[in-house]
This record gives sequence, structure tokens and C-alpha cells, in this order.
Amino acid sequence: MQDKYQVGVIGLGKLGMPFMFACAWAGYSTLGYDVRPEARRLRPQDWEHEAGMVRDHAHMGVSIEAAPETLERIDFAFDVATVADLCDVIFVAVQTPHDPAYGGHLPIEDEAKDFDYRYVESVLAQLAKALRANSRKAAIALISTVLPGTYQARFKEILDGLPFYYVPQFIAMGTVLPDFTSSQEPILVGRPSDEQDVLLKPQALLRDLRLMGGGCRDLALMSVASAEVGKIAYNTWISAKIGLTNNLAVVCDVVPSADAGDVAKFLARCSQRITGPAYMKPGMGDGGGCHPRDNIAMTWFASQQELPVDVAGHVMEWRDAHALDLAKCLRELARGKGLKVVQLGTSFKADHPSEDGSHAKLVAHYLGGALHSTIDPVVAKHQARLFDPVALPSEPVILFHAVDHSCFRQPFKVVPGSVFFTVHHDYPAEWLERLGVQVIVYGRG
Repeated sequence: MQDKYQVGVIGLGKLGMPFMFACAWAGYSTLGYDVRPEARRLRPQDWEHEAGMVRDHAHMGVSIEAAPETLERIDFAFDVATVADLCDVIFVAVQTPHDPAYGGHLPIEDEAKDFDYRYVESVLAQLAKALRANSRKAAIALISTVLPGTYQARFKEILDGLPFYYVPQFIAMGTVLPDFTSSQEPILVGRPSDEQDVLLKPQALLRDLRLMGGGCRDLALMSVASAEVGKIAYNTWISAKIGLTNNLAVVCDVVPSADAGDVAKFLARCSQRITGPAYMKPGMGDGGGCHPRDNIAMTWFASQQELPVDVAGHVMEWRDAHALDLAKCLRELARGKGLKVVQLGTSFKADHPSEDGSHAKLVAHYLGGALHSTIDPVVAKHQARLFDPVALPSEPVILFHAVDHSCFRQPFKVVPGSVFFTVHHDYPAEWLERLGVQVIVYGRG
């Protein structure tokens, strides 16, 4: 272990470990800490589900093996105090979990809740104690998601004037490492009004990561409070966009000859006011470890602050209504055909194994007794190039194509008399039609 490091990272999970690796790849000496001993290591085989930065975003395990000099710049500490003692800027990426029932994979509870900040508060208290003991002025930069006003209400007293920044990241599970370096979004930095002289400011390091990966290096500098709002607003905006787009399918499904895919393609071309093509196609609802919980938590915030309208809550109601309508259509189809439903896919997005906040799981919940089973080879194996239909029943079923994994786009054996039901309007269904399989596209009336 060295006598000094430029960067410290506390919390080495799905966010913190790729971030620490990116910092080391950019040339910074880094020191990481996690309360879990098994997390204090960087093994290539543990990161094969994450995209890296070599060979057009090959998995992160390849990136780790391809950069031995990077590993020489990474060390691990055994406590928070050591990170405080040795690092110039300390990024905190520990979890701010929600109640397990509030992840988005189950119906929304009547009473919303705030995030659990105990882990962040514990780390900040330990950092503050260690920094004061040595009279050090390291910058503390929080990455973890928090609700608006959290710093003022919970962290300010703990830190008592220590340099604090809020630097939330806009990453997606499966592509965390390239998102840190290649993102074309501005770098959001919440900084103190009395920004102090420190050896390394978080925004300088974040710009270097973008320089390395060719991402946008523009800074969006604002107060910590504004950055807290900005992070939640970004995620809520995406959820709203997905909810609005999926609502097209709800409408078009009851209008003869209307096609939600055609409507969405039209709106995607309306770049002046609709803002572009991202997320602009009907499919499953928003999911993952951030967006559903952020919107559900904002419902609590809206009630606590007595806001005149709960936009985030309405977004989650759209999401829930979309799941209910999908399940209703499938149940009615199952009853009319005398068949059971086999759901293809349970993860929260295509070609990723995580089921966190999965809209597909929410639909499965609402299917109830109409559901025969769920199958997701990507969740089971982390990678699946082909779908082996051996797990399908030997009798005809309704194949509900929920998650658009690549393996489901390749022809596979289908029992005659089955029905293929998809929410993805660009699915290449010609091979099914050649087999005489009925194909139903939700939102194509």
C-alpha cells in the first residue's frame, strides 16, 4: 500500500467498482474500500455482465485483463479511516436502498417511503471523524442517489463544513464503465457555495474520465440541492417518456387499424419538441435499480412537501396501468384460446441478467393463474446466444415475448397451435408466420 492516493472509492458494488477501475485506467492512483471482504478484489470473471472499454465495449472482464498497468494503480483498504487518511478526493458510492417492496417489481404500496440513508450517514460520519483527527481537507463526493434536500436535512450537520460535492452519475446496468467515460450528457456537479481549495476537485477527475472515453466534458455546475433535484428529475423524465410511449400501445390496442409503432416512429422524428428518439418505442415499462424506486420515493417527497401535483407518482401509475392492461389482454387471450401463458423474459431490460425493478416481473404478478411459467436464459446464465426451447411445455401455449433478449429473436421450436404475443413492434416475426403461428403485437389494433 502507498503512502498516498489521489482517489478513494467507498462502496465497491455495481457502481463503485467500475468507477474505481475507470479512475485507475485514466491514470489515477486509487484506493477502494467496501465493508464486504469479498468485494475488496477485482476479478475479471465477476464482471462479465458489464460492458468494458475495449473492442467496442466488450465485457469488463476483458477490459480488466487487457489493462495490467491499470491494476497496478488499484489498492484496497480495510477501513474507512485509511481512505480518509490517504486520499485527495473520496467518492462515496454506497447503497441508498429502498424497502424491498418498493423496487417496481410489485404493485405500488399505498404509502410511499424515503430511501434508507443509514449506510451513507455511517460512512460520512467515519470520514468526518478521520479527516478532523488529521486536520485534512480531502473533498468528499457522493455518487449515491438521494432525494432533494437530503444533504441539508441529513448530511450537513455530520460533515460540519467539510468540502462536500454531489456528483450523481447517469449510468445503466450492463454498461456502467463506458457510461462513465463515453456519455454525451453534461457532467452534473453539485458543489458547496464556499468551494474550498482541495488537492483534487471531483469535477476535474470526472472530466478526465470523459476525455479518456470521448464523452462530453461540459460541466453543469450548481448547488448541491439543485444537483439532488437534477438527478431525480433526469430519471423521472426517462420514466415519464417510457410511460407516455407505452400509453400509445394502450390507446392503439383498442383502435382498429391503429399501430402504436407507427405513431411512436412519427413522434421520434419530432426532434424540435419531443426531444429525440431515445426510448421512443413501445415495449416493457421502465425498470432497473434506479428509476422505479426514484419515482416511488418522489411520491413520498411530494406528500411531505405538500406539492400541488405528484408527477412522479402519476408516472408510476401509468407504468402500473400498462402492466395491468398487458396482463388483462393476456388473461383474456388465454381464456379465449384455452391456453396458459409462458412468459419469455423476467429481467428489467434486454440482454442483462438483473431483475431489479423489473416491469416484466410486475406483469407476471398480475397474470396470476393465467401464467404457466416464466423463462429467462439471460438471468439464468448471464449470457445466452440461443434460446433452448426444451423448457417450454409440450402442449400449445401463449408465448408472451416480454423482454427483448437477442436469443429470443433467433428462430426456435414452437409447438403447433401456440400463439406468439409480443410488445416489441420491431420483432422479426416472419419466421413464426411461415410456421403458421399466430402473432399478436400489443398496441397494433
